[in-house]
Amino acid sequence: MKEAKPIIVLTVIAAVAAALLSLVNTGTAASRDAADRNFKLASLEQVLPEYANEPDTETIEAETIGGKPVRLYPARGPEGEYVGVAVELDSMPAYGGVIALLVGVDAERRVNGLKVLPGHQETP
Repeated sequence: MKEAKPIIVLTVIAAVAAALLSLVNTGTAASRDAADRNFKLASLEQVLPEYANEPDTETIEAETIGGKPVRLYPARGPEGEYVGVAVELDSMPAYGGVIALLVGVDAERRVNGLKVLPGHQETP
């Protein structure tokens, strides 16, 4: 029985820690989602011309000719007219992995802005 006691204690500690982590994760999910959306909207504002819609709610999933996935965020003016699009895509694999980019293009097909999104492992 002496040999089983440490195992039982460790099992109880692990179960309590797992339950606490699960509660914290569930409790903070909404605020994390809101922070992610705010970051996405701020990034879109940096690369797109002035727009009146919510581009993150009108996302279009597509593929490049090579089959790589891209995400499109259409931007519309106050009367629903097309004013530009932001394209979220990944670069070719680099030394530290892929680099996620957000490229804004206006209605005249000119690059309006470029943002390197967080998460890459490249040296700046």
